[in-house]
Amino acid sequence: FGRQRYGTVPKMEDLARHPRDFDGDFTEIAGLQPGRYAVAIDDGLHARTISPPFAVVAGAPAEVVVRLNHGGTLRGRVLDARGAPIAGAVVATDAATGHVAADHPLAAVVRKLKPRLLTKKSVRTAADGSFVLDRLTFGDYTLSVRHEAYCTASDLRSRVEAGKTIEPLTVALRDGAIVRGVVTDGGEPQAGVTVELSTTAAGKDSPRAFTAVTREDGSYHFAERLPAGDYRITAFRQAGPGANPFEQLNQRQRNSRELEIAPGQREVTQMVDLR
Repeated sequence: FGRQRYGTVPKMEDLARHPRDFDGDFTEIAGLQPGRYAVAIDDGLHARTISPPFAVVAGAPAEVVVRLNHGGTLRGRVLDARGAPIAGAVVATDAATGHVAADHPLAAVVRKLKPRLLTKKSVRTAADGSFVLDRLTFGDYTLSVRHEAYCTASDLRSRVEAGKTIEPLTVALRDGAIVRGVVTDGGEPQAGVTVELSTTAAGKDSPRAFTAVTREDGSYHFAERLPAGDYRITAFRQAGPGANPFEQLNQRQRNSRELEIAPGQREVTQMVDLR
């Protein structure tokens, strides 16, 4: 275990311990291979607590003392573009993903490379738009804020540290549009076609990409609302086993087109006829 390399222990399911297994105020985990480890403690009353890394040497038992703590708290309010509170928005924590946007496909890969050292938790905002996320393990977090009537905010960074008070966060959700349409081939609706939408203009926001798959009637829609701006939309059939990968690339290029979402639009319809 360390900052540069992460690993898992074979048969980790056999190494978990419950308080009922303790003999007094301690327990023992046997069968560890030599290496560096850390112990994670979850009890429901404290923040998830991670021990300092320790070494296991063959033939020499390692004694680890873990002091539980209540962790830190993130609090704030979620507002709309006009400053009015938004009730019922879902605020969720996740481990920070470095320079990769939290909703980017690569973010899921980054998260899988690391064990769960931080607290994964979600709450809904109250009538005044306020939220409280407590008992958080100390560390760097990415917050996402979702509400079906607004664009998702998904790359909000915050650090929870021992002994430091965190100023309340104010998150403003932008208005946006639902993008939907129908994919056809020669006028016939096409099911199972992948439709991708991506941002095209460089700006302060991280590049974003969205994916949808057409239904039996050829219709599609993207689950999230999208803010005003310039996008590129394309549709293609997934390549099967033995298919020429260049054909799918050609499909993407043939069926790619520009899409603009104007300020104030709540819905955009984009029809796609495969070429």
